Amino acid sequence: MRKVAGFLLLLLFVAGCRDRRGRPPLPSPDGLMTLHTRIEQSRDDPGAYLCVIFEIHDHSGHVLFTENSRASDMMRWNISWVSDDRIRLESSDIGTSYWRQQADGGWVKENPVGRPG
Repeated sequence: MRKVAGFLLLLLFVAGCRDRRGRPPLPSPDGLMTLHTRIEQSRDDPGAYLCVIFEIHDHSGHVLFTENSRASDMMRWNISWVSDDRIRLESSDIGTSYWRQQADGGWVKENPVGRPG
């Protein structure tokens, strides 16, 4: 029993020390943009706290788009490029979401059937 309690304490300590900076930037398939993630640290909006924020940067580092996905960093998540103009976020708490770049260069979240919305 004592070993189990010690293991649980170690597990809680490791979980509490997680890196809240997100993951390394991911280049788009064509290399023209990068996808950056970070974790919301502000408690101003309790629903956004510790959620995954992603940014899309152009090749010179300018931010093209930023969004708080509302996917909790406390749950499993993964974000990736699907194509040069589409991103997929898979989250164990909010499900799978997609964002697509529009003809004007803006980005919009798609509804479940792949249309802007």
